[in-house]
Amino acid sequence: VITTQPKTITQCYNTAAMFTVETSGSVATYAWYRNGVLLSNSSKYAGVNTATLTVQNVGVSDAGIYTVRITEPCSANTITSNPAVLV
Repeated sequence: VITTQPKTITQCYNTAAMFTVETSGSVATYAWYRNGVLLSNSSKYAGVNTATLTVQNVGVSDAGIYTVRITEPCSANTITSNPAVLV
């Protein structure tokens, strides 16, 4: 169960933005998405499989809708967070 949803962020350019989700119970996996596309760890994104996603060196092209899908370990039930916008 998601206890704290990721929040919309207005971020200055050339800084880092962080989205965080909090859950109760056991979590098997986290997977962060931008505009519906699965993210991969890179020089731009860190923590794509954790509770906190960091977007490095924010620019205009990073604006979008970010969500995280969380899979519970025993049931394999998947929960998707509410959308959070990077402006």
